[in-house]
Amino acid sequence: MFKRLPGDQARDLVTTTPDTAVVFRPAVVTTPAILTLIILAGRALAGLVRMTWRHPVAVLAVVAPGVLTFLYGWQTALLLTAPVPVGLVAWALTDRESFVRLVGRRLQAWWRLIWIYRRHWQPVMIVSGLGRHIRGRDYLPRLGKVTCTPWADLVTVRILKGQAVKDWADRLDHLAQGFGATSCRVTLSRAGWLTLTFPRHDPLSVPITALPPPDVATVDTIEVGKQEDGQPWLVDQLLTVEEAADVLHTSVRFIRRLISQRRIEFVKVGRHVRIRESALVAFVVAGTVAPLTSDDITGRAA
Repeated sequence: MFKRLPGDQARDLVTTTPDTAVVFRPAVVTTPAILTLIILAGRALAGLVRMTWRHPVAVLAVVAPGVLTFLYGWQTALLLTAPVPVGLVAWALTDRESFVRLVGRRLQAWWRLIWIYRRHWQPVMIVSGLGRHIRGRDYLPRLGKVTCTPWADLVTVRILKGQAVKDWADRLDHLAQGFGATSCRVTLSRAGWLTLTFPRHDPLSVPITALPPPDVATVDTIEVGKQEDGQPWLVDQLLTVEEAADVLHTSVRFIRRLISQRRIEFVKVGRHVRIRESALVAFVVAGTVAPLTSDDITGRAA
């Protein structure tokens, strides 16, 4: 016996057997093939324009030989394009540091963006809980730019509305394991954007020999080690009163008077008094008198 159903749902019944659950035939919307082709063509065109905008040199290096071959033949194309790789090789051999900074790091960043981050982005976001799957649609944070430094990858991410930095900080282990890194760090670059740092190796694993102290007192900073990005770690020197007087080319009595009158910043190390080199620089800058300009001289004469 049919049970009265609202509207026209009775026509969608697949079975009416009493001991079988009622199953409804789902509605299927067939998209025209021409519309699907137009959407795919539009996406391909947008991707081509985006790639040309982001990587003009790489696109030109790929397209130029084909265009020259089509217009002038392969001999002319080879003659015109051969100096480019030869020049790059010569550049890499003569000045490796600038070649790596301007060309090598950019190519490395592009390759890691395509092969590591973009390829694994969706599964890592969904499994870690940073993405949402709602009604058959994935809502994912947007992957931005990838920058390669000598020791790490810096990945910019636009987070979803309603997410906080703490949501990402609680899933650093998931992100590190998902993208094949040993660790991960997250910092807020600007509103709605995060910077993920994935170290590729530890630059601090190699011990650094201690540097000898300078023989002459100067206002230069001392290099005591290396930072993670390979830059030197500089600290201020703590100068004695005699060394400070030697740097400023004054008497020791003058330096002691500055300390007693609190006219210069100093540090108390137990019963001893030390002066940072940055304090000496600040004292010199504060006492610097700018020279008179021609306008000042003219105005004073008038």
